Amino acid sequence: MPIVAVMHYLLTNHARQRMSERSISISEVEFTLSNFFLSIPGDGGGTGLYALMPEGDVVIVWVANQLPLQEPLTIKSVARRVK
Repeated sequence: MPIVAVMHYLLTNHARQRMSERSISISEVEFTLSNFFLSIPGDGGGTGLYALMPEGDVVIVWVANQLPLQEPLTIKSVARRVK
């Protein structure tokens, strides 16, 4: 995975739990924050950030922040869509 500039962020306990359950690494979360190709407003506020991983999966990071994103980001949850 390429080295990227990382935004400052806070991980909620829920996000940490989902990372563990869904085998999503912190490097994949950081890659998504710096390389998302799609952002979608979330239900009840916040934003979903979608990034294509080198192996073809899509990692989604949901943050409490709205666009335009300002640091620190609060990461609410994460998911993976397998290719």
